[in-house]
Amino acid sequence: MVDFHFITYFRLLSTLKVGIETYIHCKNGFMTNIKKLLGANIRNYRLEQGLTQEKLAEMAKTATNYLGLIECGKKFPSADMIERIAGALGRDTVELFALSPLRLDWQRDILSGIEKLISQHIAGLDKSEQV
Repeated sequence: MVDFHFITYFRLLSTLKVGIETYIHCKNGFMTNIKKLLGANIRNYRLEQGLTQEKLAEMAKTATNYLGLIECGKKFPSADMIERIAGALGRDTVELFALSPLRLDWQRDILSGIEKLISQHIAGLDKSEQV
């Protein structure tokens, strides 16, 4: 029973997060958020490796301020730059566009929510067994 709730809850949260983050509100309405996705993934992979923006920019042979603009989703790099950044991070280019590593704080939020749901479910089971 817990497995069913876990899977349902996880799918719901994943769908909501992807839906919300796939579009951002901007001056001209809504736009696809591919720049934000790429930037967030680059930032998360960089932080996982303990690299500063300066060090990653040096490894990818680009300017630090340009890398910063990419990470915050304000600039979209060329294919060559994407390959250089991926290489500097030791990743395949396709990994920079994956949905799974988006924002590590979301993973903590999701896990916290799942723990609460499971605790509530177990508490409900305990009450029903006492009756």
